[in-house]
Amino acid sequence: MAVFHTNAPRHQTGSALFALIVRGMDAFRQWRENEKARSELYALDDRELDDLGISRYDIRYMSFSHK
Repeated sequence: MAVFHTNAPRHQTGSALFALIVRGMDAFRQWRENEKARSELYALDDRELDDLGISRYDIRYMSFSHK
């Protein structure tokens, strides 16, 4: 009969799983915000993008942060 032990108490294992889920949800939320910002930039015409100093090529590689 095998017995397995962990160093973490049982309640911390659940907390770690919860933290992992929360981080995943935050990452997904940030990704969606980035995609929304990109789609708004793609909706601008070339002259407006030029006024902002960016090209359509740049949009795909831009990163947006809410922090």
